[in-house]
Amino acid sequence: MSLTDETRTQSGQPARLTRAQRREHFLDVAAALVAEGGFEAVTMESVAARAGVSKGLGYAYFDNRGELLAALFERETGEMDRPATTAADREETFEGKVRATVGVVFDVVSQKGPLLARLLRAEAEGPVDERRRKRQRVIEQRWARLIAEEFGVDEATSRAAAAVMLSSIPRVIELWATGKGSREELTETYTRMCTAAARDLGETG
Repeated sequence: MSLTDETRTQSGQPARLTRAQRREHFLDVAAALVAEGGFEAVTMESVAARAGVSKGLGYAYFDNRGELLAALFERETGEMDRPATTAADREETFEGKVRATVGVVFDVVSQKGPLLARLLRAEAEGPVDERRRKRQRVIEQRWARLIAEEFGVDEATSRAAAAVMLSSIPRVIELWATGKGSREELTETYTRMCTAAARDLGETG
């Protein structure tokens, strides 16, 4: 059950949501609408209606629809990127970092696949697309640095390798979602391919 305009205290009396809770509630509602009908389903009015509040209240938290969707993007991708980075940082080798990262991606996609698929699509609009591109650059730079450090690959090559490696993850998830491989098989195949390719670049560079 989603939050309503009021929650209940332990004594049973109504308690108004805090500003932070209200903002999260708007994001929860927007997430449900995106998962159900894509970006087109989200307007400031549709979110307010689903949240059960006046249609103007959302503007107290977000300037417009684009900023609402951008905030949703940052929240949802952050809930994947932060644990993925933490899991990778625990590993000492490049191979271990790749395997750990893919494991987190599988976990999050299992919970929020339709929503993430729509948020990460290349044709995302306006502020969402800006944040998607920025996120992509940050992640590519991080993995390029890891490839360069472990395998001695030059900067330009490591960046290209990181971009190719990361662009393949959605395909791995798609194969799993359509029953064309188990999570374990696809994780190992992807991890070994990425590691072998990076090692080969270092040896031939």
